[in-house]
Amino acid sequence: MRLKELRKKENKTQEEIAKFLNMSQVSYGRYELETSEPTIETLCKLADYYHVSLDYLIGREYESNVDYINDSEKALLAMFRELTQENQVKANGQVADILINQKK
Repeated sequence: MRLKELRKKENKTQEEIAKFLNMSQVSYGRYELETSEPTIETLCKLADYYHVSLDYLIGREYESNVDYINDSEKALLAMFRELTQENQVKANGQVADILINQKK
């Protein structure tokens, strides 16, 4: 599983993630050590928290990367998610305008 990798990438502590999951740090730590397995409900919460698929979270990889986004796309998506809903609509409109002009 990629629990530790994702947690560190987000600069979170085990205690912070455990609190999010409403469990003790010790229990969560066992997931990272893979001495205990989280329930599917817990895995879903973690996948949603980190904005990744369950497959990615548990370490499954496929030969085709068609469904995965690159680092530049991830950065853009992260910024987009920080926008208010109103600004997301504006951003979508601006991107649409850019695409129209690009085709000219």
